[in-house]
This record gives sequence, structure tokens and C-alpha cells, in this order.
Amino acid sequence: MRVYLPKATYQMRDFSNSLNPQSCTGRTRFVSPIYPYYSVFHELSLSEERAGLLVFDDIGFRRQWEELLESQNIQIEGHT
Repeated sequence: MRVYLPKATYQMRDFSNSLNPQSCTGRTRFVSPIYPYYSVFHELSLSEERAGLLVFDDIGFRRQWEELLESQNIQIEGHT
């Protein structure tokens, strides 16, 4: 969902059938600390940062993210 506050409009996009959907890394940038799963997202984001994964520009899509993880010999299962 994309929200445009000045005009109080929004757009919904469905990536469920996309061969290379957008990925969501660094999730704590998108949720409030009061979100129930914030601590889970925060720990994963810290791990991604420590591994140097969030400095790359082309990780916004699943295929590129998976290629980066493979090149760094890193596996993410669930939120670890």
C-alpha cells in the first residue's frame, strides 16, 4: 500500500503473482516501536546490518536479495 498524505489518497499493489516481487528488508523502518512484532523485526534488521546486507542499492527485489544472500553464504529462516 502506498499512502499519499497531502491528498489523502492511497494505492494498493498486488505482487502475489510477480516473478520478482519487492522485498522488505530493514523492516523496523516501516513499523512503530509499539507494533507487536517490532522486537522480532528489530533483531532481524540488526543482524542484517551487522552482516553488511543493508548497504546494497539493489536489494529491493526478491531475486536480487536472494542472490546477495547466496553470494554472502547467508540463510534467513523465519526471522533469524
